[in-house]
Amino acid sequence: MPPVKIKKQEQLADEVRKVRRKQENLMCADCGARATTYVCLDFSTFVCTSCSGIHREFSHRVKSISVATFQESEVENLKNGGNELANRKHLAKYKAGEDSFVLPREGEVKKIKEYIMLKYVKKKWYRENPEVK
Repeated sequence: MPPVKIKKQEQLADEVRKVRRKQENLMCADCGARATTYVCLDFSTFVCTSCSGIHREFSHRVKSISVATFQESEVENLKNGGNELANRKHLAKYKAGEDSFVLPREGEVKKIKEYIMLKYVKKKWYRENPEVK
């Protein structure tokens, strides 16, 4: 790879790490684990190792923050997205205590898999404009 291209890749990787350091992205978007070492590009979220594997089962695009190379468009999407926005949209209709589904916690693999299916595949609680009721 030419030196200019390597430098650009390093710059993009640094930008991804910078976005990851935002408070909202330090915990997994799906289970709350503290180690967000992957991004799910389909939803511009930061996720843990366990949830990254589950997302792959649903054919969602996942990349390792420390190993993968990123395109400029992917970095821009992450900057404009993140866990807070994704959860506001994908959980807009979720009512804690009222909904029959209780949000999973780290380590509840079967429940997390069901949650990811309901949240992203079936879009059970999704609203494009979460501020509009």
